[in-house]
Amino acid sequence: MTLRLWSTAVLTLPLSVALAGLFAWTMPGGWHRSALLAMVLFFPLWIGIFCSVFALTTTRRAIIGLGVGNLAAFALLYAARALLA
Repeated sequence: MTLRLWSTAVLTLPLSVALAGLFAWTMPGGWHRSALLAMVLFFPLWIGIFCSVFALTTTRRAIIGLGVGNLAAFALLYAARALLA
């Protein structure tokens, strides 16, 4: 349980940051107009992802799911920054 808690805490933070950043970059008007909304969105997103991880059956599945989610979220974030900058 300790491994699951720490890995979830470490892996959900960058995932929620990437998703909030992706939200900010893809909104009309650029990230300057939606940065505050993305910061407000960050905390509920982080808590939601954190709590949903504990619905999975195994720690291994949780870590793999969060790792793949992080890779996908950051890939989409960098693609959005490259296309919309």
